[in-house]
Amino acid sequence: MDILDKLRLTWHSSYKINKIRESIFAIFRLGKSTEVIYIFGCQRSGTTIIQKLLSLNINVKFHGEGDLPYFYDPKSDKHHRLQPIEQLKKLIKKEPLKYIVIKPLYESHFANELLSALPNSKGIWVFRNYLDVIDSHIHYYKQNAIEYIAPLYSQGTESWLNENLPEDTREFLNRFSPDELTDADAYGLFWIVRNSLYWNVSDNNNILLVNYEKLVNKPEQQIERIYAFTKLKFSRLFCKIIRSNAVSKKVSFSLNPEIEEKCKQLNEALLKKC
Repeated sequence: MDILDKLRLTWHSSYKINKIRESIFAIFRLGKSTEVIYIFGCQRSGTTIIQKLLSLNINVKFHGEGDLPYFYDPKSDKHHRLQPIEQLKKLIKKEPLKYIVIKPLYESHFANELLSALPNSKGIWVFRNYLDVIDSHIHYYKQNAIEYIAPLYSQGTESWLNENLPEDTREFLNRFSPDELTDADAYGLFWIVRNSLYWNVSDNNNILLVNYEKLVNKPEQQIERIYAFTKLKFSRLFCKIIRSNAVSKKVSFSLNPEIEEKCKQLNEALLKKC
């Protein structure tokens, strides 16, 4: 990337510049409506890069996952959960720009409800190859993987993990005892659960399915596709933020054969949809 491109990207991405731009735009947009672009999918799947790509457009403001005021206070037990829809509507009315991007990954299983509640809203569902997602979970999260997915096995526990689970997904989970799972197996099941939720919205024309590997390998094609779907103005400059070495990393773990086969089948099915 040359110096000129870096300067141009800074113009689009600088926090201070964006705050000044928002103040100016707010004057000219009084009384005009703001449209919402949601980002859904499984954690560690490339959702952040989609958020960054959309936010490069000067008409877009993004609200990070868990950020106030759209999400509950970080100190509460509902951190990362969206505020009630009526509260969202009030907040959106105060937005200065034409579009806002919100990434409610913990609400992906309520994607249809969120889209139907807000007119003209769009959703982008991002998925990434299960091996890279599992590997990213293992190296990024310093936690006990079995404890992390424990709510999947406890319908009586109030958790975003076990809400709206399809019955066939729950049946597959119950084939495995948590105490027999490795960390990789646990995150493999997590990948299956979160990406299986896509089929709840697969017929929704306001949802675009995006594959992370395709985005990295063919950035111009995929970014232009995303921008066309969201009705934003596309620039080839935005392709410069994609790193080509961000896929197909070597992994050092093995998976339970049945879990790996399920991951492969789901990944192939999702690829056929996009």
